[in-house]
Amino acid sequence: MSDVKLLENKIFKDAQVCLNSLSTRLGEAEYFSGEMPAMLDAVVFGYLAPLLKMPLLNKKLQSHLRGCKNLCLFIDKILLRYFPSSPEELEEQRKQQERLHKKQAEVSDFPNKRRNKIIAALFAITGMVGYALLTGIVQVEIVDENHSDNQDLEEEMQYVPSGEDE
Repeated sequence: MSDVKLLENKIFKDAQVCLNSLSTRLGEAEYFSGEMPAMLDAVVFGYLAPLLKMPLLNKKLQSHLRGCKNLCLFIDKILLRYFPSSPEELEEQRKQQERLHKKQAEVSDFPNKRRNKIIAALFAITGMVGYALLTGIVQVEIVDENHSDNQDLEEEMQYVPSGEDE
């Protein structure tokens, strides 16, 4: 292994140990210093929030941080409390929620909607064909092929040439 890879692995392991230590130290508390945030909370937030929220090329450390649920909750609480969404972000969130609800409604209504369209199409086709038949636009002739073949056969059997009987 190259020196760069060794150094990268060492830094990653140290960062994992640091995240685990912070997670253990925070425990179930809301902030590191108790009920109100202090300087340590601000410093930890300053390092962890970008690591959690920014898109990164190598996501190993970010994935490890996501596994520390109490640190993620810590970051989210501070973001909600001290960095409220702008009106544009709130509007975008509202639109996303509306699209999600609309899509869910379409999915849940889909089977009945499709069945209703098929039934309506069949009803319309039946009505149009019935109208065409009743008004004479379309005429249907029923030909009995068996009956016409039997008549021809009977006529052939009754025909006796005049010169051969004698």
